[in-house]
Amino acid sequence: MLGHRLVPEGFVATVDAESVFIAGMLDACPLPMLAFDRDARCVARNSAADRAFGIGTPQLVGRAIREVGFSIGETLLDDAWRRAIGGERCTRGPLCFAPVHAGSEIIGGLITVTGGAASGDESSATPARAILDALPNALFAYDRELRITEWNAATASVNHLAREEVIGRGLLDVFPYIRGTPIEEEHRRTVAGEVIDARDRCWTPTGHEAPRWYDVLYLPLRDATGVVTGGVVATTDVTSRREAEDELANERRLLRTVIDSAPFGLLAFDAALCITEWNALAERAMGLRRAVVIGRRLVDVLPGIEGTQALRDYQRALAGETVAVRERWYASPNGGMRCYDAVFAPMHDGRGTVIGGVMIAIDVTARVHATAERDRLTRIVEATPDVVAIGDARAQTLTYVNRAGRELLGIGPQETDIAVREFLTAKELAFVFDVVVPTATRDGVWRGEISMRTRDGRTIPMSAVVVGHADATGAPAYLSGILRDMTVEKRHEAELAAARERAEQASGAKSAFLAGMSHELRTPLGAVIGFAQLLRDGHAGPLTEKQREYLDDVLIGARHLRVVVDDTVDLARIEAGIMDIRPEPVDLGALVDEAIVTVSVLAAERGVALEREIDPHVQYVVADPARVRQVLLNYLTNAIKFNRPGGRARVEVAAEGDGGVRLSVWDTGRGIAQDDLTRLFVEFQRLGVDDVGGSGLGLAITRRIVEAMGGAVQVESTPGAGSAFHAVLPVTPDASVDVSRWRSTPAEARTRSE
Repeated sequence: MLGHRLVPEGFVATVDAESVFIAGMLDACPLPMLAFDRDARCVARNSAADRAFGIGTPQLVGRAIREVGFSIGETLLDDAWRRAIGGERCTRGPLCFAPVHAGSEIIGGLITVTGGAASGDESSATPARAILDALPNALFAYDRELRITEWNAATASVNHLAREEVIGRGLLDVFPYIRGTPIEEEHRRTVAGEVIDARDRCWTPTGHEAPRWYDVLYLPLRDATGVVTGGVVATTDVTSRREAEDELANERRLLRTVIDSAPFGLLAFDAALCITEWNALAERAMGLRRAVVIGRRLVDVLPGIEGTQALRDYQRALAGETVAVRERWYASPNGGMRCYDAVFAPMHDGRGTVIGGVMIAIDVTARVHATAERDRLTRIVEATPDVVAIGDARAQTLTYVNRAGRELLGIGPQETDIAVREFLTAKELAFVFDVVVPTATRDGVWRGEISMRTRDGRTIPMSAVVVGHADATGAPAYLSGILRDMTVEKRHEAELAAARERAEQASGAKSAFLAGMSHELRTPLGAVIGFAQLLRDGHAGPLTEKQREYLDDVLIGARHLRVVVDDTVDLARIEAGIMDIRPEPVDLGALVDEAIVTVSVLAAERGVALEREIDPHVQYVVADPARVRQVLLNYLTNAIKFNRPGGRARVEVAAEGDGGVRLSVWDTGRGIAQDDLTRLFVEFQRLGVDDVGGSGLGLAITRRIVEAMGGAVQVESTPGAGSAFHAVLPVTPDASVDVSRWRSTPAEARTRSE
């Protein structure tokens, strides 16, 4: 059906026997013929045109008349063409133009190459030469000795060598760089009768231009008897195609990257429910690689989907329906469950026919869990008895109040956007705007008390915590608050305050009674001790041995009673808050020496050795010397009384931290059980020690004195090995005391203190 080259679709409505015969005659015509449509684009050519144009003739189809390269001039060419499609026949040089009819309608034109020049050299060129030079692909021919016999215009342009420069020259002379390469071998294989089709070859003809890509076809040339007389090479520049393919590949890679970077799982499927696309998130979610699932059926890749609503959604997409699903749970490969929002949508071809579908799934498990958690927290907040409220950033409107708050303030369950000023007095409202909101916004939180007014007219004192919340930019977004009704607490506080006042009054009365009684007790007690001592010393006359024993018992009992009275009065004065502390610079070294001298007689009686160790850097403190002496004597007396014969008692003065001094008394006595240590500094706690005298108030008074001077007491003990009692005092002097004049030598300081 060679004639079909001149009977393309559009030129005849029906290809019947007569049309085929006419086309066959045209194809048998020895003159080259080219058919064009009304837009002057080539739609067909006959066999003579094939022979005249040479290899690559199909490249002419689709090209405009002007692009063929006829050299009669564009003006003559356009004029002749307009005449042809207007119904005239005309001749311009070697070209004959005629209209082509379909019935009474002119559908195009026919150009017949009748002879003469077609490429500018009218004396020698042939129509075949004109058409050959008009070809867009490079073409050259050579004989069996690889001498060039033909060289068209495109070849001349590509290689920058005119036809006259190469005709008759050897191929290896024109292209020396192909010597010894596979390209030389391909030329020789062609003259041996072999056809070689080489695709996508990269070639830079001069070595200076950018590389270009070519499809190369090697064909042997034969004479009428079929003997190979040479070869021909047709080279088609496919750089633009290659660039388009590269661009398409880049676009595909970009599309692949976009699809794989998408924050949702995506799979596409064809009309047979076979998977055609499967992105990276789908790989991670399902644990299946893309290469494994492409081309497989959905029911094989997802076996649990058979008979489910999910499979029906895929089928609905193939039917042309878009299906949106929210919060559907699926089993994950690791055995857990994940929740997804999904969309099933059809895919269409260019004509609107459904050719498959796509499913996009977004994992909303975290959102669903967060929603469930939010609902759980909302139920908790609704159930809490405290008032929980949320308002705008300026505290103008309440956007949420929990059930306890609604019931307390009288807010209906359906009310929204409630004005804050409705529940505050003018004074409280100003306080909220001036203090609460700025503090919560600036510091993040405000804590305090405010009074709120309910709708039934009650005023309720409330403790409140107001928190300021910011948006992503750091700007204030809203305020939240937790408030508690303090009515009961305020009533209890008032009752406790009244009870405390009554107790303080009673304690003051007790202390006043004891202070008054101390005078009444000390005066006669002093007389008893004084007269008993006079009698014991024989000032009233000689005494018998028995009388001396009786007087010794009286003196012991009276002196013990005086200690008890003194301790009791001291404790009463401390509890009444009337203990007088007079700080002044104290030389601890001198004070320790005085205390050791005071207790030395008692220590000698008990066989206890006394030691001292003073850190010279902390020898001086500002404290009440009388009270420090009282503390030290109390510790030393206990260390001697509760020691063993031949034991030791050591006084130490050392630094404590950055701003304190530790006054310690160590002994080697019986020690104290760990369970009893917490009761040591409590009034009247003697811990079952009945063999040593005492009132049980000494350590309690010591603790009160040390604490009154800003210090603290400590104790450590090991049963059977001894104990250590400490008094930690601050070194920092009172601001009203000038200590600099006491910081000379220890001797001078001791002299001044005396």
